[in-house]
Amino acid sequence: MVQEVTTMTTQSINLQIGFEEALLGAVRGLPPQRAVQVLDFARWLRTQPEPGESHGDDATEQLQVEEALWDQVYLENHETFRIMAREALEQYEAGETQEMFIKDGRLSAR
Repeated sequence: MVQEVTTMTTQSINLQIGFEEALLGAVRGLPPQRAVQVLDFARWLRTQPEPGESHGDDATEQLQVEEALWDQVYLENHETFRIMAREALEQYEAGETQEMFIKDGRLSAR
């Protein structure tokens, strides 16, 4: 029984290492801005519940959980958000932005 648990644990670790190596290999080939997007997405994924995981049947309870997760993400990344906001304002003021709208259920820009 102990051998089975050890084997399963070793297999899980090897699988995790394989995923990490594949992810690092993919990120190494990206331009820096794209690598930052991958990092942002990974951080966002950490805030999401696992598939099939329930935070309660009550919508209010789920909203409270989501708000607490957002608060945590914001606190961990508030300086990054400030930098992004400054960049967005600079792009807007320089005329480098486009108006976005939804038409026929699709997001478009003018």
